[in-house]
Amino acid sequence: MSSAPKIYDVVLWGATGFTGKIVAKYLAEHYTVGELKWAIAGRNEKNLRSLAQSFSPQIIDCLIADAKDPESLQAICSKTKVVCTVVGPYSLYGDDLIKACVETNTHYCDLTGEVPWMKKNITLYHDIAKEKKLKIVHSCGFDSIPSDIGVYHTQNEFFKKTGVYAEKIEGRVSRIKGSFSGGTYASMNHLMEEVHRTPELKDVLSDPYALASDPKFQGPRTPTFSTVKKDPFTGQWMCPFIMAGINTKVVRRSHFLKHYPWGNKFEYQETLLCGPGIKGRIRAWLLLLFMGLFLSAQPNSLLKKLLDYKMPKPGEGPDEETRKKGFFAFSFFAVANNQETLKVTLSCKEDPGYGATSKMLAECAICLALEEEPSHNFGVITPSVAMGNCLLERLKEKVGIEFKNC
Repeated sequence: MSSAPKIYDVVLWGATGFTGKIVAKYLAEHYTVGELKWAIAGRNEKNLRSLAQSFSPQIIDCLIADAKDPESLQAICSKTKVVCTVVGPYSLYGDDLIKACVETNTHYCDLTGEVPWMKKNITLYHDIAKEKKLKIVHSCGFDSIPSDIGVYHTQNEFFKKTGVYAEKIEGRVSRIKGSFSGGTYASMNHLMEEVHRTPELKDVLSDPYALASDPKFQGPRTPTFSTVKKDPFTGQWMCPFIMAGINTKVVRRSHFLKHYPWGNKFEYQETLLCGPGIKGRIRAWLLLLFMGLFLSAQPNSLLKKLLDYKMPKPGEGPDEETRKKGFFAFSFFAVANNQETLKVTLSCKEDPGYGATSKMLAECAICLALEEEPSHNFGVITPSVAMGNCLLERLKEKVGIEFKNC
C-alpha cells in the first residue's frame, strides 16, 4: 500500500442508490465508526447528507465525486484502504474508478457480473495490481460468492475426507426466493445491448475459461448447461441457472489463480433444481423458455419493450418486508472416479439479491481493509483467492450462511 495515510478503512461508493442504502444501513447497524472507519460517497451531496443523518447518533462522513470525473474519484480513493462500489452498470461507470484505485494503491470490491468488463480489467490491471500488492475483487455478491466460496469450502472438506481434491463438482441451486431491482435489470440490459452491438462478445460469454486464459492450460471444455434434464444426484428436474455463466467462470478463475490444485481435469457445472415429477419438469421447461426469451430479446423489439415495462426501474427494488422473506440454498456434489463422495450444502435465510448480497459485499470490504489473509494473493482476483478463510468465517458469523456436510 501507499505510504500516504489512509483516513478511512472503507468508502462506500454509490451509497444513495437502492443497493447502496442497504449496504450503508448494514454497516451502520453492525459497525461503529470507532471500530470501522467508513464513509459514504456519491455525486449528490444533499442525498448523501440525508442518508448520513438517518444513522444518527453515528457521524458518517460524506465524500462527493462524479463517476465521470477522474480527479474527484482519485481524491476519494486516496483517502481509503478499500473502495466498495455498487454503481453499475460497471462497464459504463466503473472504468475510471478502477483506474483511480490502482493509481492510489487502494483495494477494490464490487458486485459486477459483467464478464467482458471483468476480462478487460484482468488484461489491463492484473499484473500491475499484483506488483503493487493490491486486491481488485469483482463479483462479491450473490454472483458469485456462494459458488466461489462454496466450491472452495467443498474442496477443502473433500481433501480432509479423502486426502485428494475432487476432480468434478456439480453445483445445484436447490431453493431460491428473491427479487430483481431496477439496477440489476439495467446492468443485464446494458450487457445484452453490448453483445448485440459487438457480436464477438458472444465468444467471451460462451467461453468457460474467459476469465482464466492460459495458453498452457484450458481444462475440459465443458459447455454451460443449456437444457432440461433429470438430475442424477437428486432425481429432480433441472434447468440452466441464469447466473451460471458468470459463476462457473469465476470458479475456474480461482482454480487458475491457485495454479490448478484440483487437477487439470477439474470441472464445475451449476444448474437450478425445479422439483420432481411432471410439475418439476414443466417448471424447468417454463423457466428455460423465459430465460431464452429474455436473452434473445432484440433492442427496441416488442418483446424487449414489454420486459422493460414489467421490470423495475433503476432505483426501484423489493421492500424490506419482501427481502425478509427471501432465501437461497446451494448443494455441491463432489465427485471422484465418477462417484459422489461428498455433498456440502450452503444456505441462507436472506433475500439473495439484496439482503444477502449487501452483507456479503460489506463483509468483503471489511475483510480487505482489516484482515491480512491470504497476504500473498494480489491482482484482479476472485473472492476465495483474495480472502480465503477470512471471508468464509465472516459469511458464517456475520451474513448467516450455513455450511453442512451431508
